[in-house]
Amino acid sequence: MANLEFILKETISGSTSSTSVDNVFSSDYDVYMITCNGFSTVGTDGTFLGLRFIDNSGSVVTGAEYDWADLEMTSNTGFSKDNDTGATFMRLQGGFDQAPEKTGAVIYVYNPYEADYTFITTQSAGVTGGYNRNGKGIGIHKTAEIIRGFAIIETVTSRPYNVGKINVYGVKV
Repeated sequence: MANLEFILKETISGSTSSTSVDNVFSSDYDVYMITCNGFSTVGTDGTFLGLRFIDNSGSVVTGAEYDWADLEMTSNTGFSKDNDTGATFMRLQGGFDQAPEKTGAVIYVYNPYEADYTFITTQSAGVTGGYNRNGKGIGIHKTAEIIRGFAIIETVTSRPYNVGKINVYGVKV
């Protein structure tokens, strides 16, 4: 049975397009769980959350080093698949737009502090235009390097979020 050990809580309380959470990954854990909840946009246009990693030098990795795939499950249309290779982030499927519509996600990060590829699995839920928009996904950072943190971003230019909470846990097995 796995146990979660709390590492950090970050609260977003102002308009931003990116929230960096640095120095949370270490050799103490092989697996981490990140929860993002209560995210809402500043305006009325919808967006998705995305994930980027922070490398061992403290730089957010913005290069085309990510691949991701997801299954989108919306309440008003059928299910659909999406993916991207050579991307500049890994997308979290639960879309969201203006308050009171929000999104949240649970992200598992595997082996970030080893000098190897880093993998994620995700589940997310959100509301866009009054319809539930949920998803499951996988992703990989395709550069073998030590990862010490991450950034949560909005993936559609000029659609910042202004509220949300991020919690980071180490998974002990």
